[in-house]
Amino acid sequence: SKLIHSYEGCNGLKTGSTGKAGFCLSATAKRDGMQLIAVVMNCQNVKDRFISAGNMLDYGFANYARVTPDTNAGGLRVKVLHGQKDSVAAAADSGASLLTQKGKEKAIRREISCASDVMAPVVKGQVVGEITFWLGDQKIGSVPLRAREAVGVMTFGSAFARLFGSVV
Repeated sequence: SKLIHSYEGCNGLKTGSTGKAGFCLSATAKRDGMQLIAVVMNCQNVKDRFISAGNMLDYGFANYARVTPDTNAGGLRVKVLHGQKDSVAAAADSGASLLTQKGKEKAIRREISCASDVMAPVVKGQVVGEITFWLGDQKIGSVPLRAREAVGVMTFGSAFARLFGSVV
């Protein structure tokens, strides 16, 4: 195994030692968009702490993967009570990622939970639900579902305009 200072993707390093903690090291490395951290304590010598950190990072990169989950809410709409509109579109934040063991990416399942209704006014970006990601019975992440637009409170004028529009 290579020493950590020549480790591929190494982008951070902090060493130290004390009589009680021995030789210690914290190291970070990034590959394929995945950042890992290795912390080694109580090594017997300087060389062992570098090799141990490299071995830990090797294990992480070999056995884990960063996955971009499906966050499509499928045109989900939430009913708006007393609003100028009857409903509001809900969508997940973009750029979500999960860390999972390699080979288990396809076993990730998702659950969408959403409010059955919200009271006006609704603010653009307001959380109205959540997509939760599971691997077996373990929750491995979640992303909020947010209102895509603002919906104001229904006024007498907007109620009259809606009623008039449905008659014509």
